[in-house]
Amino acid sequence: SVKPVRPGMQSWGSALLLAALVATCSGQMTYNMAEGLTEVYLSYAAYCGTNVGAAWNCYWCKNVPGFTWVGNFGADADPVFGYVGYLGTTVYAVFRGTDNGVGWITDFNFPKIPYPISTVAGAEVHEGFYGAYQKHSSTVQSLVTTALSQCGSSCSIRATGHSLGAALAELGALDLSVALSQNVVLYNFGQPRVGNTEFATFANTQLSDIYRMVWKRDPVPHVPPAAFGFQHSYNAIWQMHGKYNYCGQGNLHSCSDTLLIYNVVDHGLYMNVDALDGTIHGCLWTDPGSNKLLSLLNSEEKPTGAVQESPKHATLPIAAVAGIAAVCACVALVAVGVAVVAVRRSRRANDDKMMVELQASA
Repeated sequence: SVKPVRPGMQSWGSALLLAALVATCSGQMTYNMAEGLTEVYLSYAAYCGTNVGAAWNCYWCKNVPGFTWVGNFGADADPVFGYVGYLGTTVYAVFRGTDNGVGWITDFNFPKIPYPISTVAGAEVHEGFYGAYQKHSSTVQSLVTTALSQCGSSCSIRATGHSLGAALAELGALDLSVALSQNVVLYNFGQPRVGNTEFATFANTQLSDIYRMVWKRDPVPHVPPAAFGFQHSYNAIWQMHGKYNYCGQGNLHSCSDTLLIYNVVDHGLYMNVDALDGTIHGCLWTDPGSNKLLSLLNSEEKPTGAVQESPKHATLPIAAVAGIAAVCACVALVAVGVAVVAVRRSRRANDDKMMVELQASA
């Protein structure tokens, strides 16, 4: 298989991709590396917010020449933002994620609600994800309809996103497939679980194809915890040790669930493209609501002069305790992740300095 490369390495990386466009996963499917790299760039472009527009000249946009922008949905400060456009014969609905994926882990509303468009009885979906997408559902449908009319009758629909955007992309893909009676393909990166087993079954049957990539030790695909009744849809592709492994459906039991240690840094390195490279170009977004949990924990102030009652202890189900422990473990990785990112950026700066000095002396 061929490892995609960072934008600064494209001169020789493009040749490698042309030499081997399709990687065969260990399992029963193939994964088109060139398409996957395109989807990563498009997903990262959503982090540029309203810098994405008709000029198509944002930092990540430049890596996908020929893309025609149709319109944005949401706003820079909204939890949901994305855009719609087309490339060749494919219409894309792209959803923005958040740079603090672990922050969203701590802020999950774990309760699930019935998924109204499912044809599978008992399908339930993450309440927070569904509520966020529904606010923009009609706009996404309208933009995709416009894009299809401009692109042509032979064009297909594809939804994509990274992190939180991946979860919204799955909901968007299902919504579009039902509302527009169209086949929709889903390419996702670092997606958290969205619904229960029945929801996953509906997604598997409703969407044309699902390619859900898990990069190395990324912790985000493991939340919300399976112990809370959440289940992934089909076709997980786990990249580890230079190989692309086909994991099928389920909770990654045969793939990244076998890991004992996760690394939050891997959440921003899909297809070896570093999402943090866009930071200085205004292409990174932090959900301002991600610290809500900490605010709630710190808001229980003691009234002045009041006699405090002994706290009432509640018992939690074992599954809930296990899930909370998993979340805490993920959050604990943040400090390590930040330190690793700092070191990695420092080394990269030194490498760039050395390159400039070598060029100057040449």
